[in-house]
Amino acid sequence: MRALSDDPKRWELEHFVTYPSRADGRWNVMRPHPLLGWEPRPGYSGTNHGGRELLTFDDRGLRVHRRQAAPPAVVTPPVLVMGDSYAMGEEVADEETFPAHLQDLLDRRVLNGGVAGYGLDQVVLRAETIVPRLRPGLLIVSFIADDVRRTQEQILWGIEKPYFEVVDDGLRLRNVPVPPSAAEPLDADHLLGRTKGAFPMIGPCTKTGSRRSAAAGARPRKAP
Repeated sequence: MRALSDDPKRWELEHFVTYPSRADGRWNVMRPHPLLGWEPRPGYSGTNHGGRELLTFDDRGLRVHRRQAAPPAVVTPPVLVMGDSYAMGEEVADEETFPAHLQDLLDRRVLNGGVAGYGLDQVVLRAETIVPRLRPGLLIVSFIADDVRRTQEQILWGIEKPYFEVVDDGLRLRNVPVPPSAAEPLDADHLLGRTKGAFPMIGPCTKTGSRRSAAAGARPRKAP
């Protein structure tokens, strides 16, 4: 069954178990982060787990592009793009990300702060962390519908993450510092044992207040 194979491009059932490029024991592009769950490893240059395209990050953890090209007409203040894998450009080379093409169109420096696998909550938290340092003239937040669903989760891609809870008509940040994740990703045998073929059950257990994914083996509990 393709969903249970070792192919990193397998069907998106990995949403609920592990994400090969970020599971503990396979950290390469990413590293753990106490506020965000994970972030790009500063200075990393190499391929993603199972991928073929070169991913390069500078010492700030930003995806780089146009290193060999002449500087754009406007360098400062830059445009900053935040978002998930679509912004980061997980499956394309450094020069093929949409922030790279946007820089060409605008002839203005564009910084790529996207991070693969992020929910909208993590995007906001990362923006609040790096915007004061980078001081962009324009902030662009890129997201897809699933990024909103990801905000419900305390464990995403098999890895702990922060989340917000509505308390007294406001938002309260939970699960921070983010605890360390499991040592190894779940394999097919664990997955079959825990789901017992009940694939409709796979998903966030939000009715009881739990932010954990059912396939990750968590038990429903009330929110703290």
